[in-house]
This record gives sequence, structure tokens and C-alpha cells, in this order.
Amino acid sequence: MSDQPLNDFGKTFFESLDRRDLDAHVKFYASDAKFYGFGPEGLNPNGVKGAMTEFFTAFPDSRMPVDDIIAEGDRVAIRHTFRGTHQAPFQGIPATGRSVVVTGITTLRVKNGKVVEGWLHADMFGLLQQLGVVPQSA
Repeated sequence: MSDQPLNDFGKTFFESLDRRDLDAHVKFYASDAKFYGFGPEGLNPNGVKGAMTEFFTAFPDSRMPVDDIIAEGDRVAIRHTFRGTHQAPFQGIPATGRSVVVTGITTLRVKNGKVVEGWLHADMFGLLQQLGVVPQSA
């Protein structure tokens, strides 16, 4: 079986984020999907929408293009880079005006054309360093 359809799914999934079309984005998820990586508990699709709204509000000029996609079986891994300028409060951190670059990998398990589980692994520590909240290492 070709993994091309999952590659296309991953690309379209991320394009909705890069366009900031969160209403379209949540339609990629099964209603009972869980997405992990924004905190200790998995989020449902509306929770993902809320988390991404917070990011897009704090970094209104942000972009999140796809760097690479690998698919196999029912999984698709998407390597991406978030770039933006911190222009509004984020997680209690007042706007700094700093530009940030955060790399990440999102892995999705897809069943019947919908995300049933997802995992975000992003360099959030690096984000905090770039915002000046955590000191840069020597």
C-alpha cells in the first residue's frame, strides 16, 4: 500500500494551521481524538483549537510550514518549524517583541481519514530561552 495518501493528509493538515483556519483544522480530527503535547493531559479537538488560538494570538505573524513528511501504516510524522514575533501575552509571559523559531515534529495516527491520536514534540524550552524567560546556556 502506498503511503502517499497519508503524506497528502499530513500536508493538508498542516496547511490549515499555516493558514490559521482552525475551523477547517478541527475537522481533521475524530470527535473522540486525543492530542498530546500541549500539557500533561491529552486535548480533544476543541482543546487543540484553543491552544492554537493562544499561539496565534501571541504570535500574530507566525508561520508554520512543513519541512518534511514521513508516512507508514496508519501514522504520519510531520517535521515543521514555527516562526513568529511575540506580540501579545503567552502563557503569562508579557509580549517581548522577540522573533522566535521553534522546531517540532507532530505524529498523527489516522483511522478512516481522521486523526484519532496525535503527539506534538516541540522545542518549548528553546522557545522560553528565545523569549528570555530561561537563560541561554553558555
